[in-house]
Amino acid sequence: MASFCGSARAYKIGRKRMKNAKGKSIAKAHLPDKPCKACGRPFSWRKKWARDWDKVLYCSDKCRSQAKG
Repeated sequence: MASFCGSARAYKIGRKRMKNAKGKSIAKAHLPDKPCKACGRPFSWRKKWARDWDKVLYCSDKCRSQAKG
């Protein structure tokens, strides 16, 4: 029997799905995205941005700091 390093949870990371308001699952490929105001790269919706998605302009802290300074 082969042993593995880590937990069984690691195998489920790629299968996570988000839920909409009705509780139905949404695949990550169908989440909204928009371009970063600083670098132009597209970035996807994240659960922690659910309340502020319209206010989120930058893909990372680095882009936010470069745009301000």
